[in-house]
Amino acid sequence: MTSDNAATDSPSDLDIAVQGVLKPLANEQQRVVDLVSDTFFKLDAKWPTFQFVEAAFDAERLDAKSVIASFPTVGGGGIRYGAVASIAWAGNLRPEQPIELTTLGLWHYSGAFKLQTEALVRDLFRVLAMFIERRRTFRPSPTELTNLTLTSEQVLTGLRDSVDGLPSACQLYRLMEHEPAFYVGGRGAPDSEASSWYWNVDRQVLAYEGVRDVPEYVRRIAVEYAVPPLTRNQVLVSPRSLPSALDYLDTVWRLAHGREVHLVRLPSAERTMALGYEAGTREEFLERTSTLGDLLKSLVVPRGGEQRGGHSVERLGAYLRSKLPPESHERVANAIAMLNHIRVVRNAGSHAEAEPEALSAYRAMGIEYPVLNWGNAWDAVRIHAVGAFDALREELMALAETDENAP
Repeated sequence: MTSDNAATDSPSDLDIAVQGVLKPLANEQQRVVDLVSDTFFKLDAKWPTFQFVEAAFDAERLDAKSVIASFPTVGGGGIRYGAVASIAWAGNLRPEQPIELTTLGLWHYSGAFKLQTEALVRDLFRVLAMFIERRRTFRPSPTELTNLTLTSEQVLTGLRDSVDGLPSACQLYRLMEHEPAFYVGGRGAPDSEASSWYWNVDRQVLAYEGVRDVPEYVRRIAVEYAVPPLTRNQVLVSPRSLPSALDYLDTVWRLAHGREVHLVRLPSAERTMALGYEAGTREEFLERTSTLGDLLKSLVVPRGGEQRGGHSVERLGAYLRSKLPPESHERVANAIAMLNHIRVVRNAGSHAEAEPEALSAYRAMGIEYPVLNWGNAWDAVRIHAVGAFDALREELMALAETDENAP
C-alpha cells in the first residue's frame, strides 16, 4: 500500500517541468530578466539588443549566451517556452537581435518596475479572456470565409476599467507576439512602433480558457506542446529504417526531377550501414550522428526559391517552398526544423560552442539532457530523422505526380 501511494503521489515529468520554470531563478538568470525588463520600461516598450545585454554581462565576467540558454523551458515539438523568447537559439544570437521577455519573464521580474510588470501581466490575461469571449460568440457567414479580427483600439477600449491604468498598444503587442496563446492567427502593425495593430483571433485561444495567472498559463502550454518521452519500446522496427527512408526520399525526388537527378548522396556503404546500428556509448552516438550530419550536408539542392546560401538543409527548405503548394509549407517547415535539430546535435559533438543550441535540439527530440542513455538518444534521433524524411517524401509525391500528368 505504501509503495502504491508513493507512486500515485510522485510528480509527473510535466509537473517537474512546470515547477522548474516557476521556481526562483538563479542569480545570473535573474540578472537577465531584471536588465531586460528595466530597459523595456525605461525605453517605452523597446527591448534591448543582445549587444547591450552581452556587454553588461562581459563587465561582470559572465557569458550572456550561456546564461540565456540555461533558462528552463516547457513544451516541445519546436515550441520551447521560458522566461526569455530567444532561449531556443541562444547559441546563435547576433549583436543586433533584441532580447525579449515573455509573460513568464515579466512574472519573475524583481526590480523597480515591479508594479508595472504585474499590471502588464494582468492585462495580458484580460486580453486573452477577451479573445476567448469573442471567439465563443463568433458567428461567421455560412458561405464566405471571415476572419475574426480585433484591433488595438478595440482591445484598449475593453481594458478601460482597469484599476492599473491602460497599457500602451505597443507594450501589449511586444508581449503578445511571443506568447503561445496568440501564436496562430495573422497580425500586423503599420509602423515599427506598433502604436496601433490588428490581430486575427484563431480558435487556438480556446485551449487557454479560464487561465488567470502565470502558473496555470504555463501548465496549459506544457500540456498543449508536450512531447512524450521516448522509451525503448519505440526503437525502430528494422535497422534498415533510416537508410530505407533516405532511399525512398531520393527515389521520389528523381521521379519529380529526372531519373539521373539525385538529392541524396550516400557515404560509403560501411558508413551507410552504420546508420542502422545501435549506439551503446557516447563515441558510437557521435559517430552515428556525424555520419547522418555529413549526409545532410551533402544533399544536392538545385537552384530555386529564396535560397541565401548556408547549409543544404536550409536551402532545401527554401527550394521546396518555391515548388510545393502553400498547404505543404507547414509540414515541410516542421521537417526541415527537425533536420536542423539533428545537425545541431551533430555539431555539438565536434564544437563546444554549439552546446547551448544543442540543449534546444535535445529537448525538441524528447532526449534528456545531460544524456545518460546514449542508446535511447540515438533511437530518438533516428525516429525523428525517419519522420522528417518520410514527411518530405510524402509532400514531394504531389510534385512528382504533377510532373507525370503534365502534357
